[in-house]
Amino acid sequence: MRKTWWDDWLMVGAMVFCIGVTICVILATELYGWNLHVWDVPLSEIRQSRQISMAAQTLFLFASGLSKLSILCSYLRIAAPGTWFSRLTWVTGIIVFLLTWIFMIVLWTQCAPIWHYWTLFADWGNCIPEWPPLAGQGTTTVMTDIAVYLLPMLTLFRLQMPMMQRISLAALFGLGLLVVIAGIMRTYWVLYVEITYVEDPSYDLTWDSYNIWIWTALEANFAIICGCAPAIRRLFTKGGNQSQFKVGSSVQTIGSSGMKRKRGKGGSGNDLEGHGLSAFESRADNDNDNDASVTELVHLEGEDKKS
Repeated sequence: MRKTWWDDWLMVGAMVFCIGVTICVILATELYGWNLHVWDVPLSEIRQSRQISMAAQTLFLFASGLSKLSILCSYLRIAAPGTWFSRLTWVTGIIVFLLTWIFMIVLWTQCAPIWHYWTLFADWGNCIPEWPPLAGQGTTTVMTDIAVYLLPMLTLFRLQMPMMQRISLAALFGLGLLVVIAGIMRTYWVLYVEITYVEDPSYDLTWDSYNIWIWTALEANFAIICGCAPAIRRLFTKGGNQSQFKVGSSVQTIGSSGMKRKRGKGGSGNDLEGHGLSAFESRADNDNDNDASVTELVHLEGEDKKS
């Protein structure tokens, strides 16, 4: 658990793209007229405002996709191989990866040639309506957000641990609701603005689009915060070294439901799913040298299965 792995590097990449999204939001709302009434936007800024919109959509797709892939990779670090949890994590990751690239291709091919997207008054070129792909992208983003943050919840309520610790873990993973809410609000405003503009070309597009920009920034940043929350949780606990769920000599991973392993010779059994989430929440804990690492635990589990 203490080694740098794919989830860490993917989150670093997501953070870079998230910073790009935030910069685009600031530029769009402060310099390029996305906080003004449409009749107050100078014609000279329309080209730049459309270019910043294209850049923000591109960066958001990568920020959202990489943050979800990072969280799913962190699940794989603690999932028992071959279990339902591991398989669902892989399937969700493949769906997220494919959707990211599908909507990226749609975004950059919606106009032929692509620069017609920001040269709206040119006599040549052609663009498909914007709202169908935006609606699809927003809806699938929310659905995959829900899937990513519900995956550990399916296991959480079967863990054998004190109620307060169970509530603490539920609150930790429940932070994902912030991302879901932001995604729903962003999708709502995208659909409202785009459909209203199709029905009424004189609609005050830039004024209401301000809401889209704000919710886009919130969704991207919330995803980074929620993805990093389990790792930085120890910074906010008293003393930073309180033991949450002692592993002892038991071998536990997420997803291997129905199996039991005793602690010592006469100890009580523990659900094998218990350690996975507890190890995930304490992956940044380096203060107790007596705790076994997840790698060692999984190795021991493999040896036990062979025997």
